Amino acid sequence: MHDGTEKVFYNCKYEGEDIPDGIRHLYEFIGTGNASDELTEKLNSAVAKAYKNEI
Repeated sequence: MHDGTEKVFYNCKYEGEDIPDGIRHLYEFIGTGNASDELTEKLNSAVAKAYKNEI
């Protein structure tokens, strides 16, 4: 894809007990779009602005 974009793929389906809360919240946000902590709330706002082309 020669359009200047980069694609990043994450395996966000990990369900083990040893995952830190911050990573678990991030994976949940990536997988569902539901923000559940301060970082994912900020990411959600940034994504909304990007969709509106305001960044």
